[in-house]
Amino acid sequence: MLITNARVVSCGPCGSFHGWIRVLQGKIDQVGSAGLPELEPGEEIIDVRSKWVLPGLIDAATTLGLSSLESAPDWDADEHTNPVTPKLRAYDTINPLDPGFDEALSGGVTTVYTGPGDGNVIAGQGAVLKTAGEPFSSRLVSPTHDLKIALGGKPKA
Repeated sequence: MLITNARVVSCGPCGSFHGWIRVLQGKIDQVGSAGLPELEPGEEIIDVRSKWVLPGLIDAATTLGLSSLESAPDWDADEHTNPVTPKLRAYDTINPLDPGFDEALSGGVTTVYTGPGDGNVIAGQGAVLKTAGEPFSSRLVSPTHDLKIALGGKPKA
């Protein structure tokens, strides 16, 4: 797929510019500002007419898949039986059917860090995953990304 006439926002030193983006097999392959590349056989061209095209957003602090309206009253973001639970992994309890993944994706969020809440002093390990993809296991970027530690009012409660 070749996206043309885009206002491209890059994460590099160029900032934003008017140009094109080539996507091959679901990944950005090339980006340019001058002239169009030679078309691949059967390649689809999408003229976005100067609309903004930017990288997927990352939500770096969420409990997506661990807590939602659909999972209430079950709340898998906090473990209320023990204030110190470093062995717990968010990835083991994520609800892959949480509609929050689709909502996040529709808002441009393509990657999330989801992890334990603030209810434990040492709450467990968070995970990094994509908001879309089948099977669910293909979304996984890192099953154990960090160890959540919280101090202050919530754990003291």
